[in-house]
Amino acid sequence: MAGEPTRSIWPFGMTDLQEVLLGPDGETARREALAHLDTSLARLDDRLLAGLDPQRMTQARAVRQALDTARAVLADR
Repeated sequence: MAGEPTRSIWPFGMTDLQEVLLGPDGETARREALAHLDTSLARLDDRLLAGLDPQRMTQARAVRQALDTARAVLADR
């Protein structure tokens, strides 16, 4: 029925992002999220290339891997 939330196949509810991506403006939201991730990746890469305190390097690499994964998921339609 119109106005009812989309039913999820997951045993838990959809996230706000999932709902937006499945909505009428989903493609626009996907492109905006990808652009934001690309900007974040570029900034992080700049900081990694400039050299970070070794104590922060492990955390920065983990964040970069998470951003890469998020980008791959969004890019895969």
